[in-house]
Amino acid sequence: VYILTVYFFFGRLRNLTRKRSQALAEVQGFLHERVQGMSVIKSFAIEDNEAQNFDKHNQNFLQRAFNHTRWNAYSFSAINTVTDVGPLIVIGSGAFLAINGSIPVGTLAAFVGYLEQLFGPLRRLVSSFTTLTQSFASMDRVF
Repeated sequence: VYILTVYFFFGRLRNLTRKRSQALAEVQGFLHERVQGMSVIKSFAIEDNEAQNFDKHNQNFLQRAFNHTRWNAYSFSAINTVTDVGPLIVIGSGAFLAINGSIPVGTLAAFVGYLEQLFGPLRRLVSSFTTLTQSFASMDRVF
């Protein structure tokens, strides 16, 4: 379940990161060209037109950044839900067994400790996946 969740969200996140980076590059290129040609813009008195063009580029970037942030939040929510359900099931089942006397409370405590050792690194790995996904999208732009 964990691998499917990661595969679903991070494939989409990589694509959104690529689109966001492209939109940012367009805004930066637009600004660079306009700053270099400021004297021409002023001489033709087209400042308002250029401001509208900048707003279009900026809105495009903003929309892509919001989409990226939204999917990033969805991915963290889904992954954290998946990694939190496992311990909840074990704790619930273990508590039921401990109440019925099938297992000692110490065994339940040991399982809870083992779960933290298992899912703690898994959560950190998910955080690393986000950075790695963004890095791959940036590499795609370079190469």
